[in-house]
Amino acid sequence: MATKTSSFSSPGLLKLEEQLTCPVCLDHSTNPKTLPCLHSFCEHCLEGLPLDKKNKTYYLSCPTCRHCTELPEEGAGAFPVAFHVNNLKEIYSTIKKIAATCSDHGKLSELYCETCDSVICRDCTVRTHKDHEYDLVSASYTKHCQELEGSLNPVKEKIEGLKKVLSALTEKEGEIRERGEGVLEEIHEMVEEMMNALRQSERKLTEQAKRVTDAKLKVLSEQMKSAEMSLSLLEDVEDYVEQSLKTGSPQQVLRSKKQMMERMSEVTAGINAEELHPKEKADFVLSKDMKLLHHIGDIVTYSSTALQQCKIKKVGCFECLPKEKKVSFSLSMEAPDSSVLCVPLSSLRCSLLPVV
Repeated sequence: MATKTSSFSSPGLLKLEEQLTCPVCLDHSTNPKTLPCLHSFCEHCLEGLPLDKKNKTYYLSCPTCRHCTELPEEGAGAFPVAFHVNNLKEIYSTIKKIAATCSDHGKLSELYCETCDSVICRDCTVRTHKDHEYDLVSASYTKHCQELEGSLNPVKEKIEGLKKVLSALTEKEGEIRERGEGVLEEIHEMVEEMMNALRQSERKLTEQAKRVTDAKLKVLSEQMKSAEMSLSLLEDVEDYVEQSLKTGSPQQVLRSKKQMMERMSEVTAGINAEELHPKEKADFVLSKDMKLLHHIGDIVTYSSTALQQCKIKKVGCFECLPKEKKVSFSLSMEAPDSSVLCVPLSSLRCSLLPVV
């Protein structure tokens, strides 16, 4: 039978070995000692550490945390024994023995059964593994290690391939982000340019509106001056005649009647009230053209992924060309992000199905 797997899996053994390894010599600790900072090292490794002398007292620095510790007069051997490391060494040794012992017969598993793909002891060869092909563990280990290493080649090739893919993806990610930032900058520049153009248009339209307003007001102002002068003249004549009638004697009125009549006729004949009516009207308006402002551009993409996510909005304008054996039609598609999608003709495949 195959040897039972220990409850300590490979990661567990690796962790245990890590705890048993001296940080200085990187080997299993020999006669481990614990410093006051609670880090443990081989006694001979501690003896080889450089010392600092202060006032006839020697100090050593912990290789792990650099904590300064006074060296006992008896030397590094006087530091407390790292009993926990020794206990772990015993546990590790026991686990190694269990791992190499046949679970059925309690003997050393020194053979490998090729037939059952399991590690066995010699008693297994005459019982459960009789007539099977087997070899020493050491020989089988070398052979199967080579097999495993050979099997790693496709894995390594896949790893290299995926690394290249990840590198390409990372590169494309950078390019897309850079392009996105570039497009955003272009949008900002375009809008800024349009705003400048709008400001110029605003100034131009403002000047035009002021010129039109001033011109119309000038005409009205001249008309108002003419009307005011005519009104003043008529009021003067009216006042003169009324005062003459009120204060003059009959003889005086009759003597000046002809003169007043001629003056009134002259004044009234020289004034045409119709011509003094406003020649200008508040009839100027702003002619707006906002078409370009409602749609100033599109983001155009050639993404094949976006094409797969498109929805058909409308199909129409069918035209059958029997001689050319062709059918023309219009196809309206909508991208999920509302962007304009440039689709090469090679990407479109259409089939005509008869309607039953």
